[in-house]
Amino acid sequence: MTELPQKAAAVALAAPRAVVEGSVIVARVQAEVPTGTTVRGEVELLRTISVRYREPRDGGGTHLALSRTAIVVARQDLPASSLAEASDDGGGDAGYDVEALLVVPADGPASADTTLVSVDWALRTRLAVDGEPPAQAVEKIQVLTLAHALEPVAGAPPRAQSAGHAIVTIDGLASRRVAPGTRLSGSLGVRPLHPGLIRTVRLELVLREQVLRGHAPGVGHGGRPGRAAPDPRKDEESVVGSVELAAGVEVTDSLAALTFPFELVVPPSVPAPSVATPYFELSWVLRAVVSRALHRDAVTEVDLVLASLPE
Repeated sequence: MTELPQKAAAVALAAPRAVVEGSVIVARVQAEVPTGTTVRGEVELLRTISVRYREPRDGGGTHLALSRTAIVVARQDLPASSLAEASDDGGGDAGYDVEALLVVPADGPASADTTLVSVDWALRTRLAVDGEPPAQAVEKIQVLTLAHALEPVAGAPPRAQSAGHAIVTIDGLASRRVAPGTRLSGSLGVRPLHPGLIRTVRLELVLREQVLRGHAPGVGHGGRPGRAAPDPRKDEESVVGSVELAAGVEVTDSLAALTFPFELVVPPSVPAPSVATPYFELSWVLRAVVSRALHRDAVTEVDLVLASLPE
């Protein structure tokens, strides 16, 4: 007689969907297994980092390559249990119900999903039940950050480029530490350097990505053997929010200073918080732009620290 393949035990894994760096995850593992069997298992915290970077082609030029590294950052063995009593439903199965505690690394990095970078976290439990195939369950989780380690960024001086036609300032920000849903308000100052027409004055919230090729997870320094050294980094930026403050402003010979009050809300859902690792950096910038015909834009930027949630 041909034996039918055995079916693995059904396993349920319950845990918070979102946790903060450095916190403890309480995960609960439940399963119904045949009475009288012994159960052994484990719960693991998994982290997968994927980065995209430019790598040289054999015939010249570059292409966008992908590096992905998945590791187990925490593990707890579950207690071996010999289940002798059936559950109350009378089905001949016993209930396996245990908790596991796992610590999220204090340096994360936090969950992210941007053009160049993905940071994914998950919990996985695997059970070995006597006489049955191994069983497992996986639950994705989100790791949040308060970004305390990046506090010095919020104190960095503004970066300004007048482009020869205007000096731009961002004034009156209550704080440069923000979170999704934060309302940014203040004023944008423009001191024209010569008369003419200002096409637009706008404010932008920018996510900037930088991948350091030489430190990409899973990739050694200097690229593959026999190839030229790759580009040291790959940069990308996205305008996540913007507001136009003025358009068609005529600057007279008096060159009077102009002031434009602003209010800009950080979207409630963003691709990533502020993150800095040896592999990549995800940074946030508030950028003021003054545009004039036949000139480069006059730009001033201030660095922000964007946490996953407000304190």
